[in-house]
Amino acid sequence: MRSDGDSSHNLYLSEVKMNAVQHEPVGRYQVVPAAFVLLVDARDRVLLTYRRGTGYMDEHWSFGAAGHVETGETVLQAAVRETHEELGVTLREADLLPMTVGHRTSGNGRPIDERVDFFFSVRCWEGEPDIQEPDKAAELRWVSLDDPPEPVVPHELLVLQQWRQGTLAPVSTFGFPSALQEPGRLGPVHRGDRVKVQAEAKDTRETEEELMDGDHQRYAAFLPDSYRELLKTAPEVTYWDWSGHHVRILRRRRPEAPVRLILIHGAGGHAAALWPFAAILPAEIFEIAAVDLPLYGGTESPDPIAVRYQDWLDLLNDFVDAEDDGRPLVLLGASIGGMVAYEVAARGERVSAVAATCLLDPRDLHARAVMTKFGKLGALSGCLTWMVRGPLTRRRIPMSWVAALSKMSRNPELSALCAQDPRGGGVRVPLGFLASYMNYRHTAPESMATPVLLVHPEADDWTPVRVSRRWFDRIAADKQLVLLPDAGHFPIEESGVEVLVDTLIALGQHIGRGKRQQ
Repeated sequence: MRSDGDSSHNLYLSEVKMNAVQHEPVGRYQVVPAAFVLLVDARDRVLLTYRRGTGYMDEHWSFGAAGHVETGETVLQAAVRETHEELGVTLREADLLPMTVGHRTSGNGRPIDERVDFFFSVRCWEGEPDIQEPDKAAELRWVSLDDPPEPVVPHELLVLQQWRQGTLAPVSTFGFPSALQEPGRLGPVHRGDRVKVQAEAKDTRETEEELMDGDHQRYAAFLPDSYRELLKTAPEVTYWDWSGHHVRILRRRRPEAPVRLILIHGAGGHAAALWPFAAILPAEIFEIAAVDLPLYGGTESPDPIAVRYQDWLDLLNDFVDAEDDGRPLVLLGASIGGMVAYEVAARGERVSAVAATCLLDPRDLHARAVMTKFGKLGALSGCLTWMVRGPLTRRRIPMSWVAALSKMSRNPELSALCAQDPRGGGVRVPLGFLASYMNYRHTAPESMATPVLLVHPEADDWTPVRVSRRWFDRIAADKQLVLLPDAGHFPIEESGVEVLVDTLIALGQHIGRGKRQQ
């Protein structure tokens, strides 16, 4: 603790006192640097402080620790020092993870009101956080950013919102006339006029469950109008507990249907995003379940930063076994979910057929080059993931930093929705998950025994069919390739959707007929 008693939260009090002195606007720009530290626990909760007695933004929640950078110290040293002085815990500079640098102004020209804030998150520390300055903080609380307390200091709220959504830029601004950020709302804002993914403010805020219940309609809005009536069908929401995960499953139960189908999403979607395709498949043929895999959708995991690609495969294997009722089963995988479906089918004998929109082997240099945002440099991603070790595996980054989600659809509005959806492409995934996926050795195609149907979008600018064929052409089992005309990676074009539906109907009828004959 500093001898002068000036803690990190005292920086706000000093602002109030100094603002009482008249300052002339300065010609040369000056800023006051400060460090903000957000502690994040194993359940992805963050530690907030309730301010009281500081003279600035009292009765507001704020980052657990914050303070001025003092003369002669670096911003990293300031972050470590302030965290110890305010929370009583010890950090290492190497454990500080940059969130953003925030340039903030009050617009009055006073030097004290021109700020540059360095925001850090941290997951490793020594000691138990506790209030060290009870005259300036009334409470510490671990909270989920899905349901934060109110009110939060406005510029800190903006950082927390965008960090949660995966849209936080390396440099952000607050208080400038050109800055369009609007604090006080949760959830990403879809820029088109067809879809609005935005929680209401305090008095009208929807619950998380209510938001998820409407997710499928936001995606359904992009499918052809000819399916409008079928798309009104809402799924039944159920949950299944697996190894500590509370797994959200959307269903259309049809005990009389001859075939069961499980929908498997990829890295840019979730069960509700795929549900419109379930709704337009005939109920007299298919009973359908769509699973939110860990990290995505509404599935809750005990330790999200410990989730690995192997968990996806193990979960689906156990789900297939648990749901087996003797009827034929089709696994339909979208995007990288296609290879997930392939691998689950290859592991057992309960799957009658695999249908996939693409088959991408993450160990294939050609696949790596198209999957990531880095083009040919993406081929190096597999090598780099071998360097992900120790605490680095638990660091979470937005999927949008890695995947070329702008190519998700030929419709820019749908691509934006996928990229910004906090339960889909906007999710933050641990580096350990990415490393486990990029280096996973899938069952060799020459050993595959389950029939495979590749229903590949013909106009897929993200993962062209030539890349999937590098794996598909080597499959030893019965196989068929069907191109979806004019369709992008997320197929919403009418001609492509028609071929997709007709092809899956034909597959279901063939498998169902074979079962009846047997």
